[in-house]
Amino acid sequence: MEWLISVVFQSGKKLSSDAQIGGDWGMAYAHGNRLEILHVRSGKTEPGILKTLTEIKTDMALIYQDLSLDAPRQNRLPPYSRYEAGTSWTFCYTGKITRPELLFPNWQRTPGGLSIGELLFAYVYDRFDPNQPVESLNTVLTQLRQESELSFCLMAPEFLAIACRTDGRTDNQSRLWLGRGELLRIICSGNVQDLPDIHWEPVPAEQLIFIRRQRWAVV
Repeated sequence: MEWLISVVFQSGKKLSSDAQIGGDWGMAYAHGNRLEILHVRSGKTEPGILKTLTEIKTDMALIYQDLSLDAPRQNRLPPYSRYEAGTSWTFCYTGKITRPELLFPNWQRTPGGLSIGELLFAYVYDRFDPNQPVESLNTVLTQLRQESELSFCLMAPEFLAIACRTDGRTDNQSRLWLGRGELLRIICSGNVQDLPDIHWEPVPAEQLIFIRRQRWAVV
């Protein structure tokens, strides 16, 4: 995890154990057969937490960082999580819902109420079929056809799914990039880091990426 954290937060520079990460940030990562989820508010990274994270070994992780100055601090911080039927789930999105009243007709903006992100999590989760993961998520993308600035990630201990529905504009904030290495896949928004031996390409405007974890036997 040390490499991942240094790339995300320090552009590849060595990360000191007492560093303070800018903005609000959250992380979810696979740890054996479960998900671990962490949320940190701006300027409140506890001493030793980064050192602990860098020592963790994982093959699948999700990191969210919000650097906006006007972020609503009273809202819950992504990645959002829920525990259902013995499984932990986590979710986050980038971009925006342009017509929330069509997706969530009974939702009202109230202080401390559910956020758009939490409602979108519920919308996707309720329509996700573990027995047909790709087919059900493609159906969700079809149902979101009126949205053109939205990408989201759904993660469980066994898989990670990323869905894009954008209009292809280069300035679309929901655009994602895919980096490929020999044994590595990185999917990110915003600026692409200059990483050696990683080939970058834009994720198509309408795309579903589904990655299932492989379990290896130790002999």
